[in-house]
Amino acid sequence: MANIKKLQDLRTELRTTLGFTEIAREKYVDPLITSTHSPFKVANAPMKEVFVNAVALGYYNKYRIPLEGKMDRNIRNNVFSTNDLSLFLTIAATEESFEVISDMAQISTIMEEYANGGIQPLYKMIFEIDGDPIYTFREKFDNLLTDLMEE
Repeated sequence: MANIKKLQDLRTELRTTLGFTEIAREKYVDPLITSTHSPFKVANAPMKEVFVNAVALGYYNKYRIPLEGKMDRNIRNNVFSTNDLSLFLTIAATEESFEVISDMAQISTIMEEYANGGIQPLYKMIFEIDGDPIYTFREKFDNLLTDLMEE
């Protein structure tokens, strides 16, 4: 229980808001949260769900995009669950060094870079596939998570 409390405390140390570059938001994120063919359309917090999935996919593909240009940061840090925060900390610690865990501003940047790196592949998984996009997305993402756990 103490570890959960610590994770919840860390949430407040993330940037107040996180997000995508404006270009990524317009080209990939908006269709993912508005299309009836997207599994994110029915999510309780679709922007957060897109962000977390894009982070995981960006990390899986080892693709971070440095943050350049205007940012559209509209995902409030209080929407992230303790599982989301655990994912962020794990990725940051394996990507940088264990010491990065004490620098939530740096973790925020790392997550935004991975989210911006993973958003186009996430978009393609949903909209550029044959068959039912929701089923195919879940199947591919389950395989991706299995691969990550085996690494």
